[in-house]
Parts: sequence; C-alpha cells; structure tokens
Amino acid sequence: MRATVLTLVSLQMKDAGNSTAADATSLQAKAAEARSNAAQSNSILYTNSRYAPAPGEIAPKLDQYLVDLFTKAQDLLKKQNAAAEEYNRWSSKGDDIRRIDALRRDAVPVRPGTGAFTKATPRPCCGRVAGVVAAVIWMVSIILS
Repeated sequence: MRATVLTLVSLQMKDAGNSTAADATSLQAKAAEARSNAAQSNSILYTNSRYAPAPGEIAPKLDQYLVDLFTKAQDLLKKQNAAAEEYNRWSSKGDDIRRIDALRRDAVPVRPGTGAFTKATPRPCCGRVAGVVAAVIWMVSIILS
C-alpha cells in the first residue's frame, strides 16, 4: 500500500517537473515494495497452505486463520476452566476438613501445648461420641465425593 502511494506521488512530481524529488520518492517506493515482499514471504498467511491465497486469488484466507486462532483459544479456556473447577473442588474439601477438625476438637478437648487429654472441662460422654461419629461420617462423605 505504501509502495503504491509513493509510486503515485513520484509520478505526480515527475508530471509537475520536479524530477529530483520524483527520483527520491521512486526510490522510497521501491524500498517500501521490497520490505512488503520480505514481510509477505515470512507471513504465516502466505506461507501456510491453509491460509495462502489460491493461484487466482489476491488475499489470504483470513477467515480460516481466525477460526483456527480462536479454536486454540477456546481449547485453552476449557482447560483453564477445568483446572479452576478442580482447584475449587479441592479447596472446598480442605475447608470441610478444617471444619471437621474443629468439630473433633470440640468433641475431644486437649490441653493446649501438650496434646494430652484434659480433665479440666468435663463434657458429657454422648456429646463427645456424637461429635466424633459426625466428624467421621462427614470425612467419609468428603473422601467419597
């Protein structure tokens, strides 16, 4: 595009009688065309047979390129969403395990710093058993989910 514009400007300058500027602009047009050809030869749109224009066509197949590009992005998005769901599932299990541990600590108190059972705060035995049973059932349900 730039080469075409510079070529037209060069022709206008030549018609106006300014041959020195026309020659300089013509040289710039040739350089722009060379850069364009070099970029085109390295472009995936012209080197890949899926996107390159057919012999009678001018422009590459941009629609196919965009479909392929967005297909890869959609695949990556699906993988990312699956990983996020897996993370949330395990994070939720971790939260549940902390709740179960808190329930177990309420059911079977220990003396702080020693890990030994305490007799300072007696609790009803059925409450302790119910707490431990509930914690075990809850833990099994988390593991099986």
